[in-house]
Amino acid sequence: VLLITDTPSKYLKAALQSSGKVDVTVTPSNKLPKGPFDAYVIHEVAGKLNKDLLNSLKDLVEDGKGLVIHAQSNSNAIDYGDLLSLDLLAYTEGDVVEVTQLTKLTKDIVFGDVRKYFVTNNEQGVTLAVTNNASLLTVSPLGSGKIIYYGIVEEESEFPLQPSYPIFWT
Repeated sequence: VLLITDTPSKYLKAALQSSGKVDVTVTPSNKLPKGPFDAYVIHEVAGKLNKDLLNSLKDLVEDGKGLVIHAQSNSNAIDYGDLLSLDLLAYTEGDVVEVTQLTKLTKDIVFGDVRKYFVTNNEQGVTLAVTNNASLLTVSPLGSGKIIYYGIVEEESEFPLQPSYPIFWT
């Protein structure tokens, strides 16, 4: 997994590594290292994502790789290009997270509450979890790969402190 971040999260990296089966490489958002990565995660990027990075990620996903766009408090101001399969609107007060579809991503996972979240619309793909009808977990196909929007902003939830957090990421 390539974790693209300018401010690494100790929770996310630890969760990704917890199974012992995932190698995690961390890189800033202004670089895309060459390498055989199966999945890419965008989280806590500063400022603007460059077009070359976005185009490279789009090509990789179309060729069968996975991409997770992990929401951050300013995600509605970040241009994710063609990679985001929904529109992010207002950042508003939260509520309980409801699982809407049981899959291997959501089975036995309790997300709890979110203090804040993004209102969403124009969702494409399959929504697996919501709060107040806003998508918090959406899976969308792109070519041979998939893009997951993970809308639980880390500092607005207790989920990263729960035992099911590393299970979800594994």
